[in-house]
Amino acid sequence: MMCLVIPDSHHLLAAQYSHSHRLFISGRAGTIPCRPTHPNVTVMLVKSARTQQAVMLNDNVKFDRQTGFLIQRVNSYFDGYFECVASLDDLTSRQTVSVTYKGRSVILT
Repeated sequence: MMCLVIPDSHHLLAAQYSHSHRLFISGRAGTIPCRPTHPNVTVMLVKSARTQQAVMLNDNVKFDRQTGFLIQRVNSYFDGYFECVASLDDLTSRQTVSVTYKGRSVILT
């Protein structure tokens, strides 16, 4: 799916539902859609637990401005509420994403 994002310094994140939900399966890839609307917008992913812990980019978590945060191999850390936090100058926007993590089912034969 292709999405055209028009630069907008007043709406920092591309429109989506005010609250979106994702289902992630253990060991598979998953995407948290945080798409900036302006090239100068900085985007951060925050685990919205009581700690407000920023999710660090690494070999497992990448950011792409077209799609958002890509988790290469989902694990139990990616369960709960996350916030996309976008900033440009003195403006800040937030979008909440709920993620449900499911472990792989084992089928015995």
